[in-house]
Amino acid sequence: MSFFARLFGGTFESNRDEADAHFASARWGEARLAYGKALDKAKDAPPQEVGRIRERVAACKLALAKVRLGDVDGYLSAGELDEALAVLDDALEICDAPPIKSTVEERRKAIAVAHQERLMGTAEEMSEDDVLAVIAGTWTEAQAQEMVEAPEDVRQALLLAHDGHHAEAAALLDAAVREVSREETPCYLCLELAKLQLAVDKLPAAVESLRVFLERCKDEAPDDRKLRATSHLILARILNKLDQKNDVREHWQAAMRLLPGSHEVLLSVGVMQRERGELDASLASLEKARELMGQLKPDVAVIREMGMTYLAKGARREAKETFMSVVEHFASKGEHEAIDPASALALAKLHEEDLEPAMAADLLRHLADGHDTDNRFFYNVEAARLLTLAGAEASLVSGYFDRATNLAKTDEARSLLTALRAQ
Repeated sequence: MSFFARLFGGTFESNRDEADAHFASARWGEARLAYGKALDKAKDAPPQEVGRIRERVAACKLALAKVRLGDVDGYLSAGELDEALAVLDDALEICDAPPIKSTVEERRKAIAVAHQERLMGTAEEMSEDDVLAVIAGTWTEAQAQEMVEAPEDVRQALLLAHDGHHAEAAALLDAAVREVSREETPCYLCLELAKLQLAVDKLPAAVESLRVFLERCKDEAPDDRKLRATSHLILARILNKLDQKNDVREHWQAAMRLLPGSHEVLLSVGVMQRERGELDASLASLEKARELMGQLKPDVAVIREMGMTYLAKGARREAKETFMSVVEHFASKGEHEAIDPASALALAKLHEEDLEPAMAADLLRHLADGHDTDNRFFYNVEAARLLTLAGAEASLVSGYFDRATNLAKTDEARSLLTALRAQ
């Protein structure tokens, strides 16, 4: 049984009846989830009833996919092509029945044509104004207003930061903030300064800039509340790192007050609690985050971090089961290439410690073909090593070593491969 299924109760009959009520009211998402819970408990249920429920699940998925496809036109009319593609991916993930597949394919072709036309029209190099427009796209309304009224040095600092010159940008923006502060009380400029100070590892200075930002920023718009909550969490993490732990809790509490229904806040708090050695508190925060995030679109980071906390507590069985549930989440959707690397690596280590090298090797083989291309050298080397421990055929082991050889970029990496091959 998966970790998700184990956490939710009810009987086959109660979940079935709840699902039927949702289905009758066209609440497709709730019906699908309740039917899923019923199927998890259908071991002794009549086969005919199980078949009916599976048909209902398919009908729910089809209806949900059609609802999601209805969002595409809105994004297209706004020129947001990437978002439209993401919606198509969502629809196909929900239901891959032929009618949905056909519609998704047609819409993707149309979006590809529109994307190509856009590229041809914007092939020239971006101007400074274009770069600033991209940066401004991440700002809240209140932040944008302040930044528009800021002096020219702020503009130049943002452009320097965009080009990767963080130290120069931080010095220029610091001077600009001091100059502006003589006549006004800048708010969001202090936040931008804190980001740059973090980028160059000036932690005490970043703490001061964040504190000034939080003292001055009182905007209550949803985006600004989220920005303030995020800043409280960043400040808490820095203070924890600087061993100023007495002030950390007040920033956790402030973030939770700003976003009381956010599982992301509790996720961040749970991770920091684990880093502080507060393992029971960490598990409680992560459990609350799991409850808040719901089941329709689970955030695997919450489940992964629960596994990490179980591991820190020495609860290996619970940790192993939890990491397995993350892997199963992707595998059940056929997304083996998207398996969360941190969960897979932690699970592989536990398998190896439990003398299950073949199972550990399977995980590394998936990672070697996955989306995390930056670490493919390591994944291929580990796959070869674990396959060797599992007694796999020499040709299979050699294939992963060959792949790692093609990915090796340093003399150290090549020396490691030579030594491993000789073992």
